[in-house]
Amino acid sequence: MKTLQSCLAVTARYLATLPTFAKLTEDDRKLLASESYLRSYDKGECLFQMDEPASHLVCLVRGSVRVYRVLPDGKEKVIHLVRAPALIAEAPTFLGGAYPSSAACTTDCLVVAIPRKALLGAATRLPELPWRMMAELFSRLRELTRSLEAHSQQSGVVRVASFLIGLGHGKSAVDLPAAKKDVANYLGLRAESFSRALSALQKTGAIEVTDRQILIVDRDQLEQVLVE
Repeated sequence: MKTLQSCLAVTARYLATLPTFAKLTEDDRKLLASESYLRSYDKGECLFQMDEPASHLVCLVRGSVRVYRVLPDGKEKVIHLVRAPALIAEAPTFLGGAYPSSAACTTDCLVVAIPRKALLGAATRLPELPWRMMAELFSRLRELTRSLEAHSQQSGVVRVASFLIGLGHGKSAVDLPAAKKDVANYLGLRAESFSRALSALQKTGAIEVTDRQILIVDRDQLEQVLVE
């Protein structure tokens, strides 16, 4: 991890890429930026570990991150695969206490780290800020609930197809946000099951698979998998 030297205007522009801060005035963003740190992380580095004090709100402005927990048997369970721009750990940072999970970079990442004291100060000055954070948190909770329901009811092929559609947002080329084994873990699949599902979708002509990128060749065919 490296803390970078950056002018306030640059850090403020990074904050503006996040929906929670986008509607703040430029002066408010600059004030928040003046109390924050711009940091770069290499692929594989940890942003934080489970049970560490939640001292900073992580604003991911470039890169991808996997959020995970270590289970009692020592295995990891991937909870979220996060792509920039996104907030990470807003609830524990805002409420105090410890991080409930760990987070590691799956690519090189750029982060604006907002200390908890600065976040609480901004919430006092800007009463709409906590509501925006709450709305984003509820949105992510709904997504997690839908994901858990889908993973318990859907086949591996349907889970992978649904994940790719959600990841693509209309794009024809999709970069996986993490290694295939981590994506498989997130989807509740074994790595080999994930690979078989990709192969099955490729045989239908819906996608083409490269090392880290998926080309969506026929979106209609991919969406058809969800209703069969």
